[in-house]
Amino acid sequence: MSDRLPTRERCYLHFSLSYTSDMLSNINGAGLQYADDCTVLMTEKDSLELQMKIENCQQIQTWMDRWNQLINYQKTEIVVFNEDITPPIINANTTQISTSSKVLGITVDDHLTFKKQYSISTKCLTQRMNMLKLFIYAGLSPDTSKKILTQVIMPKALYGASL
Repeated sequence: MSDRLPTRERCYLHFSLSYTSDMLSNINGAGLQYADDCTVLMTEKDSLELQMKIENCQQIQTWMDRWNQLINYQKTEIVVFNEDITPPIINANTTQISTSSKVLGITVDDHLTFKKQYSISTKCLTQRMNMLKLFIYAGLSPDTSKKILTQVIMPKALYGASL
């Protein structure tokens, strides 16, 4: 049995932008923004319709033109869930399909698993714990060690844990 959702094709575009406070109000899809990043979720019943929807992202371009902004196509990612589509052309720029993207610090892959996120987090936490061990062996006080553990290591370990 497949873990994939059978009903609709899904993808999202991840743009790195500035001045994004009003961009999502006119977008043809759902959006998430934080600071200068914006992620747009678009759904369609079939992959050809989805591809056309992506290629006709006129709302994004209109908004960008109004603010004299450019989309950085080297940082723009498209992740497609459930189906393969050919790399779309958005405003004469070919945008490559990616198998994963980072959204608010959490890596999401095209199968909606968190294997890559787990791998990245494990590596980072191992490095931080090894560094803390070195400091402890060098004579770091227990109180300072506890502060480093609770303020530097634990937040990284728990970020996104509820997913």
